[in-house]
Amino acid sequence: MNCPPHPSLWRIFAAASFIAFGSQPAAAFNPFGFTWSSGDIAIRVDLDGATAPNLPPALFDGATSWNQVARDAMATWNLRLGRSQLVEATPEDAITPARRNGQSEIVFSNTVFGDAFGETTLGVTLLEPDPVNPARIIEADIVINNSRDWNSYRGQLRPQIDLRRVMIHEMGHLLGLGHPDEAMPEQIIDSIMNSSVTHTDRLTDDDTAGATALYGTTLVTPIITAAPTSIAAVVGDLVTIDIEIGGRAAPLETDSSVTFSWFYPDRVPQNFPDNHLFIEDRSRLDIGLAQPYDAGTYSLIASNADGLARTDVVLSVDPVPVSPVTQLANLSTRAFTGPGNRALTVGFVISGTQPHRVLLRAVGPTLGAAPFNLNNTLSDPVLSLRKSHTDGSTRAVAVNDNWHQPEVGSVAELRQTSAALGAFALKEGSGDAAMLIELDPGVYTATVTGAGTVDSDSEGLVIVEAYDADPDGSANRLVNLSTRGFVSNDDATMIAGLVVTGPAAKTYLIRVAGDTLADFGVSDPIDDPQMTLLRGSERLRANDDWDHPQAHQGMLREIMAELGAFAFTDRQESAMLVTLAPGPYTVIVEGFDGGEGVGIVELYEVPTN
Repeated sequence: MNCPPHPSLWRIFAAASFIAFGSQPAAAFNPFGFTWSSGDIAIRVDLDGATAPNLPPALFDGATSWNQVARDAMATWNLRLGRSQLVEATPEDAITPARRNGQSEIVFSNTVFGDAFGETTLGVTLLEPDPVNPARIIEADIVINNSRDWNSYRGQLRPQIDLRRVMIHEMGHLLGLGHPDEAMPEQIIDSIMNSSVTHTDRLTDDDTAGATALYGTTLVTPIITAAPTSIAAVVGDLVTIDIEIGGRAAPLETDSSVTFSWFYPDRVPQNFPDNHLFIEDRSRLDIGLAQPYDAGTYSLIASNADGLARTDVVLSVDPVPVSPVTQLANLSTRAFTGPGNRALTVGFVISGTQPHRVLLRAVGPTLGAAPFNLNNTLSDPVLSLRKSHTDGSTRAVAVNDNWHQPEVGSVAELRQTSAALGAFALKEGSGDAAMLIELDPGVYTATVTGAGTVDSDSEGLVIVEAYDADPDGSANRLVNLSTRGFVSNDDATMIAGLVVTGPAAKTYLIRVAGDTLADFGVSDPIDDPQMTLLRGSERLRANDDWDHPQAHQGMLREIMAELGAFAFTDRQESAMLVTLAPGPYTVIVEGFDGGEGVGIVELYEVPTN
């Protein structure tokens, strides 16, 4: 999930040509999510001051000053605006140009108020949202790079840069429009608001549609017509906060008429923006499986540029009993495996002081057959088990290529134990791998690779499983799981499964990491992974960025350190601390917006105090 949009720059397009688009492109304007209040938008135009570049003897389009070029750009937008108009501030309103000085201005400069321009940057627009009303812009500054060779003209690009089309572009940012070609998903469309300067020298249909969407309709101040003041929950309840706006039931989406902004754990403007739940943009807040740390005050601001309404909801969460003998009966991960960094690698920990029996399986061919019928499964998985030592070394423990040819135990034992533990039967004669093995307490790593040397035999979808074959509730048990593999989408999505058994609930830390893995030499890590916790098909809780909400980050850091988990170095990793009642659960790991790469999902048992 990304941070809120911020004003951006315009770059020189190297090929100086249109980006290809279809004959009937769809509307693709990309709004920032805030606009100006209705009425005049006063801007100080100061492009002819001391910091301006020399004015050529004659501008190509006949303009007589840089300010005139800016005024023409303002007039161009005003023809498409409704409830607001761009107007020039009167001279007596002028003050020294600066960011956050209470006045919007357009200036030439060799820096962006002290910060260097990018190598290809032509101009920058800086927007200041209202700290009380997140839907309103209260100041905007356009800074144009005075080191460029400027002119003003129409039509095809020339060696000199056309200030007019740059001004039209930057004023689009000032009004609240972003780059369509940098939207998610990317939009390929003809627009003067695209991130690179091209031959487009006018407002296109898409740009006009953006102006109409933001400023073409009279705004009505939102009214909250129904909302709870408090919610009492216990750990494990599914909590959703629904707010009715103007008689319309939740969930309502943020649109051009209303913006929904949630805050926790205190009311705005206290601690803004740290308390802003920036991912949430609906009139419904889906907290999911309630946890003790979720308690607090949740504030919703329903706003547009002309007004706002706010409501506060106090959530209380009572604890439930937990048991030290509750344990993980089995752990599994279904994911893509391949050569090199894409190999599926599963780590687990056996606690206690005595040897413990574990059933390990790497299943590919059976997944491709009925009743599963999954596509692109690994045709011949090989399961290798190693034990880690405190000095960093590892030693081989066991290897299996085909489950019906076990190096440890017998086929009959594998069949009987699998059935007793509720594991699905492996297809007779298949190339699936399995081992039933007694292991000393310690840290183990199981790696799943393909037996073949060609791509079709060395990569594919596989499920690796670890079952506690001595589920007696003793101190000897499976306590942690980690799976590193290639996170893809659709049929190859990484899915981790776990079964909690015992007399009461147990608390677990679940994490997903991508970019942090680069610190350990892993290439091609997934950027911005996200996870969803399910019970059957029921969605229990989700997390995109572990700093959301930021109020929980300190608690998560402390728990991670106590459990010996490596520290996250990227804010877009995912984590959740959850108390789970006995039963089966699933964790789905995906990349934001369809992203792919190497990721790791981890499950840690949190000791009961």
